[in-house]
Amino acid sequence: MKTNDVFPSKYLKAEDDVFDNGDFTVTVKSVVLEKLTSREKGEEDKPVMYFNELDKGLILNKTNWGVCAKLFDEESDNWAGERVTLFTMDVDAFGDIVSAIRIRNKKPKSERAALVSRFEKLAATAAELKVEGAEHYVITDEMPDSEIIALGIELKAKVEAAKEF
Repeated sequence: MKTNDVFPSKYLKAEDDVFDNGDFTVTVKSVVLEKLTSREKGEEDKPVMYFNELDKGLILNKTNWGVCAKLFDEESDNWAGERVTLFTMDVDAFGDIVSAIRIRNKKPKSERAALVSRFEKLAATAAELKVEGAEHYVITDEMPDSEIIALGIELKAKVEAAKEF
């Protein structure tokens, strides 16, 4: 048994399987404040970043927050739909060397062709299911990836709802 199997966590850890192959690029779903408890500081609010591709969130430290603020915007409410690359590295923490999760200090390369292809398949599914208003979900060549992702998330919710009927 692995430690993560015996002691599962709601939050990402450097030891999680997603990092077995190195860097991992994800899309930000949201950033929320959650109450966390530590031995040193007791209960406090900490920012947690959630991703479309993962169930677990990443507790943001000042380093990772600063990277995102520099890449995107000071306002974390505007980070949804942005893509980040997560990686692990050894850091000195309180006199001990530990693995930590970091966010790369540059935006990941766009996979625009794959993104457009996924959106087109989703739009076709919406049309097949006769999702009301699906014809209004149109992308253009000039549209930034973040807008295509936002439209895709919205359309996917409508497709999932239509599948339930």
